[in-house]
Amino acid sequence: MLALAPLTVFSYLTYRFVEQPGMHLGNALIKKLSFSRSSAVNYQIPGDWSKTLNILAPLLILIGLTGFVFYNFPSPDMSNRIDFAGNVPEKQISTGWYQQESGYRWMARNAEVILRTPNKKHNEKYYLSIKGSAMVDYYPQHQVEVVLKIDDKIIAKKLIEKNGNYTIDCIVANELPKLLKLSIVLNRSFIPSQTSNSGDNRELGLAVSSIELL
Repeated sequence: MLALAPLTVFSYLTYRFVEQPGMHLGNALIKKLSFSRSSAVNYQIPGDWSKTLNILAPLLILIGLTGFVFYNFPSPDMSNRIDFAGNVPEKQISTGWYQQESGYRWMARNAEVILRTPNKKHNEKYYLSIKGSAMVDYYPQHQVEVVLKIDDKIIAKKLIEKNGNYTIDCIVANELPKLLKLSIVLNRSFIPSQTSNSGDNRELGLAVSSIELL
């Protein structure tokens, strides 16, 4: 019942301040601006505008209800873990990713995913873990900097300087939305066909095997 309180308040405010006041406010302003009693006219809000308000109010309520449900009750197939060795819901894969390969996916220079926040006690911290492999020999200066962002706010930076497997672990804030956008931003990438005899013309950043929010 408490979860419905914001929706109830939103519905009331929409009805109270959008649909009802239109006619009364318009008439009050017109009467106030009238030059004299003799010239005052009993103006009414045009019928078309009244109809528009009657349509707009339920639409705003519907939008509010949709956002409320989506934010507080994410789809059950949304997960706090993305394992590229298994089946990954496509709705969690945003921009910057190539097709899934054997246990991993290559990302471009920038990539994003959507994660569901696991349930935790109040003020309990969250942890983010990313695993994969890197081929730093193909980068200029044989290294790559990884910047992690949650909803466009930087939460961690890491410099990868060795070929092979890597793990990026970091502490996240203790207050997070039900669903969040994780951005992985690199300072450089490479194109295999330009650094070897490969015919691969993709812009590659890192190979990622799993992403998990704990």
